[in-house]
Amino acid sequence: MRVVRHGADVAIRARRWTTGQFLQARVDPLFTSAIDVWQGGVLAVVLTGMGSDGMRGGKEIVAAGGA
Repeated sequence: MRVVRHGADVAIRARRWTTGQFLQARVDPLFTSAIDVWQGGVLAVVLTGMGSDGMRGGKEIVAAGGA
């Protein structure tokens, strides 16, 4: 999933899974796309995850001024 802006509207765009992608990291791309849309106005919360998914995106949100 990614956050996308269409003019004044913001939406979540989901991608279809293809063969072999069942266990790929999904939170980091979502977080980094949120930075593209809202810059530093992002609050990230990871409730559960696999491995380090969300760590890189979370650090990028903090670096952009979010929490």
